[in-house]
Amino acid sequence: MIRILVTGPNSYFSYYLLTKLINKNLDLFIIVRNKKELKKINKRFNYKFENFIYLKEIIKSKKNLKYLKFDFVINTITKYDNLNNSFKDIFEANVEISTKLFRYVIKSKSDFFINLDTVLNKQSNFYALTKYIFRKIITEHVKQKDVRIINIQFHNFYSYNQNENNLISKLMKFSKLNKKFHITKGSQIRDFIHIDDATNLIIEIIKNKNKFSLKNSFNFNIGGNQHISIKDLSNKIRKHFHSNIKLNIKTLKYKNKFTNKNYLSENYNLPKFIKWEPKHNLRKFFKN
Repeated sequence: MIRILVTGPNSYFSYYLLTKLINKNLDLFIIVRNKKELKKINKRFNYKFENFIYLKEIIKSKKNLKYLKFDFVINTITKYDNLNNSFKDIFEANVEISTKLFRYVIKSKSDFFINLDTVLNKQSNFYALTKYIFRKIITEHVKQKDVRIINIQFHNFYSYNQNENNLISKLMKFSKLNKKFHITKGSQIRDFIHIDDATNLIIEIIKNKNKFSLKNSFNFNIGGNQHISIKDLSNKIRKHFHSNIKLNIKTLKYKNKFTNKNYLSENYNLPKFIKWEPKHNLRKFFKN
């Protein structure tokens, strides 16, 4: 039976991933901070996670710690650069804790370390910088180790749930209510990947682990093949809900030149290893 450890079970990505994994025949583990958090997670998923590791055990890395070997450790630990998180919090989560987790992977002689990364340039914001630092740590360190790294630089996640905090969900909500929504000029081109497509990719990697045995380090730039400017996307969603396009108020300033940069996915590397392609299409869903 494949043994999997998923970090950050409270994260957006982990929620959708774990919802799929708990229904499969796997030896599934999660990392939790304490019993109180475990109780909340069990309630959220309506499922009792029998296998878990306390985060403090990994952080302290005691010599007498019994290391469990995993087929896959999936790192979804992420703190974003926003008003809710300090620079200290972001660095601690994205670099310090993630690095200690990676050390656990090495000491346990686990097979694969899947890291959820960002496609954003390191100079975009502090979040992107910390993701870059951790990416450098694991790719440099793995050259002398047996663990295999699969680093996935994902583009923007989305779903069709209007109550979520991503750009598309917000635009849907404000358009349905015909309310103002503040954006930049929107000239920057972005790619978007539906959360189901993204989590299905992880599952396909797990199913085809032998395809990734030829080398120690893999890096993929993955999106939904849905390159579109923020301006065009906003207008398309407005039209879909018969909302006033003029309510897209273009007042937000670009923080720096990297936030106005175009980001394109490069999914063409994946077919060498697995048969996966995104199924969701924004343009078809929001057709007028």
